[in-house]
Formats: sequence, structure tokens, C-alpha cells
Amino acid sequence: MSVRWSLGRRRPSLSKRIALIGSSSLVLLSSFALAEDDSERIAALEEKVQLLAEELDRAVTGATVPEDGDWQNYFGVGPAAAKIYRADQGLSIGGYGEVLFTHYSPSTESDDIFDTYRAVLYIGYKFSDKWVLNSEFEFEHGGSSDVFVEFLNVDYQHSAALNLRVGLILNPMGFVNQLHEPTFYYGGSRPEVETRMIPTTWRENGAGIYGRAGAVTYQVYGMTSLDGVDFSGKGYRDGRQKGIEALANNWSFVARADVELATNLLAGGSVYTGNQGQNQGVGSLGMTMYELHASYERHGLTLRGLFSQAFIDNPDSLNLSPEATKVMANGYLAEESMGGYVVAAYDVFSILLPESKQSLEPFFRYGRVNTQREFQTMPASVCGSDEMSSCLSPEYNNEIITVGLQYKPLPQLVFKLDYRYSRQAVTGAALSKALEVGMGYVF
Repeated sequence: MSVRWSLGRRRPSLSKRIALIGSSSLVLLSSFALAEDDSERIAALEEKVQLLAEELDRAVTGATVPEDGDWQNYFGVGPAAAKIYRADQGLSIGGYGEVLFTHYSPSTESDDIFDTYRAVLYIGYKFSDKWVLNSEFEFEHGGSSDVFVEFLNVDYQHSAALNLRVGLILNPMGFVNQLHEPTFYYGGSRPEVETRMIPTTWRENGAGIYGRAGAVTYQVYGMTSLDGVDFSGKGYRDGRQKGIEALANNWSFVARADVELATNLLAGGSVYTGNQGQNQGVGSLGMTMYELHASYERHGLTLRGLFSQAFIDNPDSLNLSPEATKVMANGYLAEESMGGYVVAAYDVFSILLPESKQSLEPFFRYGRVNTQREFQTMPASVCGSDEMSSCLSPEYNNEIITVGLQYKPLPQLVFKLDYRYSRQAVTGAALSKALEVGMGYVF
């Protein structure tokens, strides 16, 4: 028996070829049963053929396709990026992308933007059952000069409880920094707390360990610190070094733990600490940041919440330094910043079409972020009055409300529609009003 595929036709997948070979072998066996005219044996063999084909297809496909609805991170990356860990050996390719149209209210912004926001490739290679290479390459804004390596890890997988990692590592803080595919988070834009406080996507060169013990997963890394000379009242995002000729005069420590408290109920937290000054003439800029998070998903309902605080030792060493160019334009760096958000969504198709893989989820997200929460030592003369509080800008104390709808015809494909409203928390003045329409995918 032979099978030939004509030019121009798609070659069957590995799983289908394996299933075909297995099916063919069992069909040959069934011919002996025909000779014996054993109808019961024929029926049993036919059932085995079907079961074997389904099992082989699941085994091979399961190594390359994320399971439906499985959002939790694997080994510090999302399900699509973790395909290589589920493969037996060799090469694995995945990715994600998103396109976003934003219509701004004329009262807050002037131009509408239609952006090919991201196109990302995950490339992994499993050298053996112990050594794994995994990487993410991102092309932003239609393939402009914004091309980055998002992570580049070499892992030694010793056991479920203890594994080693070295390379360009995603900081394991919050939800979105490690699991940032558009099919995971709600809305066209990532939560603002996880872009300004926890500056997604935050990655630095380093090494560490990760693993799982019972219901607890953990990650512990040492990594190059942020470049604190670029901190300001806006937050810490500009301090990311991204592994690009990164200054390594200061190093930081980060640890994360998550606990499965019950079925579909996850809670955890992380802490980051170290000096961020990098010997750039702005003092040590000792920084400690922590975050707490929880998520619950059941019967179509999704609830998530996150809270974070950060503390800076002696920010005046930056604020008063001639090296500080960004604090003049973006506000003074404060001793303390704080932010958090909650999101609730419900899949109406869980009631209307309970057997379907489609989902239709209206959602609501409320966020609050204040990157200038408190000054304690700033000289009043610098603030221009006798009150240090005058150094605080209401521009950096914000509320962000997002309401929207997302539709997934498949778990790997999402269409989004939302309205995002940002305002100053103290004065109530509008900062941004935007209608967002987006599409995203993961494979």
C-alpha cells in the first residue's frame, strides 16, 4: 500500500501520518479476521483503529498546540511559548500577533492610529530531555526599527522541583509580563499598572532557578538592575535595559511564588529588590517592589486582581543630579508609587453554546496607578514653594476604566472592542478617551 501527494497539495501533519500508518497496520490485521469471518473480531479491531488514531493525534498535537482555555504560564512563559517543553526533541515554532485601531476623542488626542502592533515568533530547540533553548523575537509597529529579543533562555531541566535558567529572562512579576499574548488579557491595551509600575515587557540578563512542589510553583532569579538614571515621575519603564549592552554594575534579586488554592483559583506574589543607580552619578537608587495577584476562572466567569507598591531610597540623588534629564520633562521621582486593578469578564456562550469552543465575553476593568504617591525628603525650594506636596503632579495619579467585549471564534484567535477612559484621580480631569478595535492570535 502506498500513499502519494500531488504537487501543490499540503503534506499531512506528523500526527496524521502516524495515525495513518497505525490505521493501515490494523486494517491489515483486520483482513485476517475477514478470512475467518469473525464479525466480533472485526468490530473490535475497527474500534481499536479509531482509538489508536485519536490517541496518536492527541499525543502529537498536544505537543504543539496550547490546550483550550489554559492560560497559566509554563516555566515562566505562556502556553504557546512553552510548546518546546512539551515536545520530545528538536525544533518548535510558535508565535502571536496583534493589530490595533485606536480612535481618540478630539478633546484628548488629535490623531487616530491604526497599528500593526506586534508580530512575534517563538523559536525553541530541545537538544535532549534535559537541555532546552527557548526564545522570543518581536517585530513592533509593522516591522520598523523596533525589533527586539524579548527573551532568550537556555534551561537545564533537572526535575519538576528544580530547574536552572540562564539568559535574557522575563521578570516574573504580575500577570502580563510573562504571559503577554493578546488572547490572555482583556482590552486592546495591556493594564496600565503593568506598563508603568511593572514595566511590561520587562526582561534583563541573568540566571536562576524555577520549579514546582505540590500546589506551589516558584521562580527565583538574579538579573541586571534597571538603569535608574532614566526613572522619572512617569514611572520606571524607561529604565529597562532589555539586555542591550546592559550595564551590570548593579544586580537585583526577584522571587515569585504561586499557589493553587482550589480548582481554577490561583493566588501569588513576587518581590524585586536591588540598587538601580548603575554607577551613573545618581546615587544607589535602592528599589524594592512587590506585587500580589489572584485569579479565578469557573463556569464562564473570570476574575483577576493585582496590587503593587514600589519604594525608592533617596530619589533626590536622581532628582537633584545634573545627570537626570528626564525628571525635568516627566516629573520628579518619588519615594513611593502604588497601583492596582481588578477585571471581571463573563463568557455568555458558556450558557448559550455550552458545547462550543467559541467565547463571547463582555468585561470591565478598573485600574488606579500613582507613580508619585509620596515625597518625604525633596527640598521645598526645588518644588517652588514651602510644601513638598507641590512636587506632586496630578498627571501621574490616574484612574483608568475600560469596558468592552471580546470574541474568540477559536481559543487561539480573538477580536476585541473596548472603550478606555483615563482621568486624573484628584482633579477628575480627563487624560484620554479612546475607542479600541483589535485582533490578536496565538499559535
